[in-house]
Amino acid sequence: MIDIKDTLLLDDGNEYVVISKAKFDTLEYYYLLDKKNSNNFKFCYLKNEELIEVEDERIIKMLIPIFLENAEDILNELMK
Repeated sequence: MIDIKDTLLLDDGNEYVVISKAKFDTLEYYYLLDKKNSNNFKFCYLKNEELIEVEDERIIKMLIPIFLENAEDILNELMK
C-alpha cells in the first residue's frame, strides 16, 4: 500500500514524495512530487502493483480538485 509522505523511486531515476491520493472511478490515484525538483510532478494510478502515469488531460482536470481537497484536509488535521 502506498501512503501519503511515502518516497518512491521511479523508473526515471527520480525520487518522488506522495503528496496526495484519491479514489476515482474504482482506481487509487497518486499525486507525486519530485524530491529535488518541485517543477517535476506526476499523476499516477496503481495497476497490478505498478504505477502508471496518467496522460489523459480530462482525468487530470478531474483529479486536481480532489487532490487539493484531500491535501487541505490533511493540513487541517495537522494544525489541530
